Amino acid sequence: MKKHISCCIALMLTSVASLAADWDVYPVPASAGAGKVWQLQPQSDEFNYNFSATTSAATFGGKWTNFYHNTWEGPGPTRWMRENTSVSDGQLQIKATRVAGETKTYDVDLNLDGINEQFTSPATRAGCITSTTRVKYPVFVEARVKIANAVMASDVWMLSPDDTEEIDILEAYGGKAARNDWFAQRLHLSHHLFIRNPFTDYQPRDASTWYAGDGVTYWADNWVRIGVNWVSPTRLEYYVNGQLVKVMDKLNTVNGIDGIDPWNITGGKGITKEMDIIINMEDQNWNAAQGRQPTDAEITNTSNHTFKVDWIRVYKPVTATTSSSSSSSAASSASSNTVQLIDFANYYDTGKSTASVSGDNYIGFNKSGGGNINYNTVGDWGDYLVTLPSDGKYKFEIITASPMTSGLGAKLIIDGIYVGTISVGSTGGWEVYSAFALANSISIGAGTHTVRIESTGSSTWQWNGDQIRITRVGSL
Repeated sequence: MKKHISCCIALMLTSVASLAADWDVYPVPASAGAGKVWQLQPQSDEFNYNFSATTSAATFGGKWTNFYHNTWEGPGPTRWMRENTSVSDGQLQIKATRVAGETKTYDVDLNLDGINEQFTSPATRAGCITSTTRVKYPVFVEARVKIANAVMASDVWMLSPDDTEEIDILEAYGGKAARNDWFAQRLHLSHHLFIRNPFTDYQPRDASTWYAGDGVTYWADNWVRIGVNWVSPTRLEYYVNGQLVKVMDKLNTVNGIDGIDPWNITGGKGITKEMDIIINMEDQNWNAAQGRQPTDAEITNTSNHTFKVDWIRVYKPVTATTSSSSSSSAASSASSNTVQLIDFANYYDTGKSTASVSGDNYIGFNKSGGGNINYNTVGDWGDYLVTLPSDGKYKFEIITASPMTSGLGAKLIIDGIYVGTISVGSTGGWEVYSAFALANSISIGAGTHTVRIESTGSSTWQWNGDQIRITRVGSL
């Protein structure tokens, strides 16, 4: 399900874009808590853009890198390869492949007796991505995915930078093969805690960690929404297709169900560390060692060995009465007023689409104090989260200052879609501010949108920015 945009350009150069996030049709199933509402966070991604597979390290969508969060190549026979990740057709595509004759040797404690055995298996190359920013409780993370029809794992998970605290939103072994039938009918919903030296790890192993949904035979047959509400260090709520299916809410074992940390690995703290979001495929050691590894013949079916993600959304609970223009961390605007003002310095991400410029020591917008940005050269951009309270026609303005006499402009891109360029004029000085508007109003649906402002034009040095002003000027 991807965004539908209609544009008509009349004689007066009026364009209309109808924009709504892909997930807007799905209410957040978890409760934000008493007196709270959910606020969309910048890690959210609809994957409505293209990213071509590459062997080089790359950041895409302004949110992801095309590898694991450190240099580890992967578990068991897995080798994470950058070129096995791409974005196309409105979806993240994570695939698994194999090179004839390539093997990998690994250890696994199959009997859970503390004694490792060594195995050598055909190496499986797989895609893996990591978020460029981290999340921490309280937070709700949900993705809409198409699990690969493969006996290896399709994963969405979170992991602390020191690799000691992990929340597994999804582990799924979707392959409809006789040797994998039990796993193909279940989703693994769990978490994992580690002490790295000397190595100790805890993961709950009770029956509740394997979820077999009502009316579902094979999870790889259909798209599925999976999510975790990380409420606190001692409470995790797991959601499948909007239904609460599992709760972990104690440090220790309760009613025969393994708790968050019954082995006291976290010293009684529970799950507290900020985490990277990771999406990948992997051929795990315990699975491969027991004969549940893709065969050479199976893995040649690329369609079956591609894990697809339609979108991923991240929310934080905030006080329901909040109506200020922007939060300092998420740069989101959530106001019921007709006019919304967003400081240029309150971006959640910034960068540059052109080559660096001599004398400009900053990549992207530089925060200059008072909510302003400076050192803005052509190609610099900032991303902002903007929540519009109602459907309507909106006027977009930017308040800028520049002594440059020509060649100034600002591209406006909403949810990854170019909607127009604001013609920016000279104001006579770097601290003399004036407002410049997009020539046409934009029709947009209610909800949270990603707004990118990118400087453009023939002038190398562009403009200083004070505020972005969004005004509702009419109904749809």
